[in-house]
Amino acid sequence: MSAGEKLILHIYAPITLTSEGRVYSDAGDGYGQWRLDEFYLKRDRDSLEITWQQQGNYAFPDNTVKLHFHGVEVQQAWVDTRKVNCQNNCLEVEQFERIRLQGQMTSNLV
Repeated sequence: MSAGEKLILHIYAPITLTSEGRVYSDAGDGYGQWRLDEFYLKRDRDSLEITWQQQGNYAFPDNTVKLHFHGVEVQQAWVDTRKVNCQNNCLEVEQFERIRLQGQMTSNLV
């Protein structure tokens, strides 16, 4: 869901090893430029990886992405190759290719 200039995503650690989600955007007129943002999740015993792939020619409409993590107690986080602070199980970042979280899985809820 988009909230102004920030895309807000709630990421739930999947029960299975992988999961995915998509966000479609366009100018709202049904013609012309479009984009499809695909988010792939991969879960291991104590880590969660999110990969972001983008398609289309419509510019990313938001300045930042805020990710709320559920089902994992985040202890360490990396955005692409940079180690970052994750406070209250949330990250606020610009566009990324991959986020890797290290932590304890707290729930099997999807």
